[in-house]
Amino acid sequence: DTLRRLKQTRGGTNTQAAIYTANYELTRSRRAKNRKSHCKTMIVLTDGRSNNQAATIRSALRAKMAKVKIIAVGIGSRVNKVELNAMASAPKAKNTKNIKNFSGLNA
Repeated sequence: DTLRRLKQTRGGTNTQAAIYTANYELTRSRRAKNRKSHCKTMIVLTDGRSNNQAATIRSALRAKMAKVKIIAVGIGSRVNKVELNAMASAPKAKNTKNIKNFSGLNA
């Protein structure tokens, strides 16, 4: 229900900052340190291109090096597939998804 109430925003896409923050919360925050055995999985949803592709890919690489699994979901037809694949953990075919629109998140 919480996801359904979120409003889609328009404008810049600071994917790098989102990945950095999620990586911090999953690996270095106080909560993460208290739950060392928890599963570290990040789901990145994007409907376009990040503001800085190189920084986004670096942030994703750092997260993966910290043993965070990244599932990258592209929404719509304007998704940068190179960036999406670079963000996703291996195997790429399993951890990269493309859907037509936000309604496809229900599936």
